[in-house]
Amino acid sequence: MYIFAFLKSIYVASNKFILAGEKETVSSAIQKAKRFRSTELLRRGVLLVPVIWGEGREPQIEKKGFGASTTIATTMPSGK
Repeated sequence: MYIFAFLKSIYVASNKFILAGEKETVSSAIQKAKRFRSTELLRRGVLLVPVIWGEGREPQIEKKGFGASTTIATTMPSGK
């Protein structure tokens, strides 16, 4: 319960700034922002939120029930 109150206080009291992009780009931007973190960013209530695009695996989707099968017949049935 306390974590929600803490997160809400951060949400209300800060200015969110989203850094989105590839891992190298976001890491570089955060490194460049570090020199301002202890002075300007904290004083102004800026919260940096890194969002990395293209990392991780594709979600596994389990198909259930009716629908198109993912297997394809390798031979055609003969008319016999």
